[in-house]
Amino acid sequence: MERERLECEPHELSERTRLKRATAKHVMALWNTALAAGWRTIFYPTVGTALATGCHWLHIVCPACQQMGETDLRKIDIHAKASISTVVRSMSCKRCSPHPPFARPLGATRRSWEGKEWRLKRSSPVKQVETEDVGWGQSQVAAAKKK
Repeated sequence: MERERLECEPHELSERTRLKRATAKHVMALWNTALAAGWRTIFYPTVGTALATGCHWLHIVCPACQQMGETDLRKIDIHAKASISTVVRSMSCKRCSPHPPFARPLGATRRSWEGKEWRLKRSSPVKQVETEDVGWGQSQVAAAKKK
């Protein structure tokens, strides 16, 4: 009985981890799509969600002077359960002092916008876009554009 339980435990743990990552992927897709569509965000994902999906580059813009910035969430000493909004608030524009407005998030991506080396690696244009894992938010935006 104990041996069977010990044999099933790793399988259940890996299944739970897979489901958590899939959920985190959909949450980040919804958040990024909502920001790209210009919606006001009603929620912010956690830093752990962004790191679990590999979207560790957080991009922001100052609403006053339009200066853009980014930060690597892997290099910030912050709890994984903390909201990304805490990072956004700490990235307020230094040029707009003494009372800068809160930075506006543009999204979280896997790559930095500063390093352009990844663009040079592609030898041919993208021929096929994966649509099977679009996510709920992106499908809503696509449906709204068709109307």
